Amino acid sequence: MVAVIAGVFTGCDAEYVIKGNNVYIADAALNPLRTTIVGLDPDIGYVDVVFFVRLAKRVDFDVTVAITLDDNYLSEFNTSYGTRHVTIPNEHIDLEADAKVTIPAREIGAAFTVRVTDFNFDGVRYVLPIALGEVTGEIEKLEAQSKFIYSFAKPVVTE
Repeated sequence: MVAVIAGVFTGCDAEYVIKGNNVYIADAALNPLRTTIVGLDPDIGYVDVVFFVRLAKRVDFDVTVAITLDDNYLSEFNTSYGTRHVTIPNEHIDLEADAKVTIPAREIGAAFTVRVTDFNFDGVRYVLPIALGEVTGEIEKLEAQSKFIYSFAKPVVTE
């Protein structure tokens, strides 16, 4: 019996190795459908979509992540859920082709903002299919949470 107890306690000296780190979109971690609705008020003329790009664990170096629009993901989403969402026209999205967000060293994440200007929806469900692109350093994307769809709605105006 004493030998068994001694064996159990000697096993506690094992060294724990930190597994790899991942980067992901915080909203995607909270929402299994990976979509949410954003209100676009025509009286203001635009909406800022702010999302948080997060690390699983802090690191001692800056991590830069490319931000892209992913029409392939939107197509997969439409097929899976029987929807017909359409990406917002480029002229209404303030997102540079080489858009990036940098998570500073020792921080857990960073916010990124995409401005969408108002336009006539004509009954179409417009969305912003955001995806994480290339990541610097030895950090990998958490694929299941590296994409998110922001769906837009306008308030119903009655007179």
